[in-house]
This record gives sequence, C-alpha cells and structure tokens, in this order.
Amino acid sequence: MSIIDTLPAPSGPPFIVTSTSGTGVSSPSSQRGPSEAPYTTVLIGPGKYFAIPLLERFSRERGCFVLVGRSSDSLEPLVEQLRRYDIMVSTVIADVSDPSHFTSTLHDALQTLPPLRYVIYNVKKSPQSGAFDLAQEDFVDAFTANVAGALTTLQTVARLPSRDHPTTVLLTGGGFKDTPDPSRLALSISKAALHALALAMAQRGNVLGIQVKTLVVDGCVRSDGPITPEHVAEAMWRLANTPNRRVLRVSRRTSMASRQLVLFS
Repeated sequence: MSIIDTLPAPSGPPFIVTSTSGTGVSSPSSQRGPSEAPYTTVLIGPGKYFAIPLLERFSRERGCFVLVGRSSDSLEPLVEQLRRYDIMVSTVIADVSDPSHFTSTLHDALQTLPPLRYVIYNVKKSPQSGAFDLAQEDFVDAFTANVAGALTTLQTVARLPSRDHPTTVLLTGGGFKDTPDPSRLALSISKAALHALALAMAQRGNVLGIQVKTLVVDGCVRSDGPITPEHVAEAMWRLANTPNRRVLRVSRRTSMASRQLVLFS
C-alpha cells in the first residue's frame, strides 16, 4: 500500500462552452499551442457532482469532450453550467441499455473528433429498496445500467478504428463492493461486478490498446466533506495517467485536513 501526497482542488483559467451540438465540436481553442495535438474524452453518465470538475481537470491537457446521457433532460442543465467554461463539448443522446443504438451513435459522434484518449463510465442506478423488498425488474434494470452498460462501452471502444495512442477506460467503482449495504443491494452487487469486469477485461484490453482502470470512491462526495468533487476529478486524472496502476481508492477514512488518497492493487 502506498500514499499519494495531498491533492489540491483544481485551479486554472475560467472556461466557456464553445459547442454543444449533437455530434460536432468546435475547433481547438486558440489558447493551445500549434504543436499540441488535441484528443477526445467521453464522459458517459455525467452525474450532478463529478461532471464540472472532471471536465475542468481533463480540459487542462488540450482535451475536447463528448457528454453521453439517456436524454436531453439529463444533459441540458449541465450544458447550461458549462457555458461559463471554455471547454469544447459535444452532447450525445444514447442509452447503454440499447447496445446496438449506443454503439452506433457513439461511433458516429467520434468520427469527426480528435483521437479518443479517455472514456469515463460514471453511470449509477440505485433503487432504494431493502434486500428482501427489491423487485427483480428493478435489480435487473440497475445491473444493466451499472454493469452491462460498462461492458457495452468497453466492447464499443474495442470496435473503434485502430488508435495510435491507447485509450484508457475509467470505471467509477464504490466501497459498496467491499461492504455491501442491504438498503442499496442493487448498487452493492453492481459495484462488486464492475470491479470483477475491470479485472477480467484488463489483460485482453491491453492487447487491443485499451487500458481498463477503476476509481473506487469509498464514501460520499460533498463539496464540504472529506471527499470533494475536485478531489475525485484529480484522482481520476492521476489514475488515468499512472502507468501500471489499475485501481485507485479515494477513501473517506483519510484525514479531511490532509486529503490523502490511498492506493491499492
């Protein structure tokens, strides 16, 4: 076990959205140097906590973005917030529970964009039912979104045209994989399965030029808590760019003052 030093919240210049069209994205910002080749990051399931810090952190490195959601209702509020940021953004409506449509839609969206460098799978569905009250259809629906969707995403990336640079697929795990919560049974099982999926796909993924990694968030994410959205975004970036590191745990057991990250294999 090792420790990464204190990770401060991201800082940098303000940003503004330059494009939010269905499959297109604007040209690279003039702030970028002529020798800096842009790349694309896909965020599937932006969520209400992680999206802005994640986009801000990854955009520092010449990135443009594709936000993927089930409906425009889930993306429009985020797009409104992003109007304050100079981040190139394209929005795509696709549901991971419809694999063929999801694959074809994402493939089409990426055709005109810079090379795909990162894919972040942040979909989470958690029916609030006790272990003995959870309906089978609710469990299947949650598992489909949380785990089967991640599998579809990995298979979609594998079918994309050959890449000059490896694509890193980042899955957002959770501490429930270690300590399941009976009141969140579907999510607990999903997180355990997601971790197994990542381990199972990693070896074959390396052969295909895909790095599969998991960020395990062990606790609640709050702006005033021991794990902040900025903390998670920085951890995600560190994990994405640390060779031979497949799993990173952000632990609530670490001191709020030190904001350390605990790594484990």
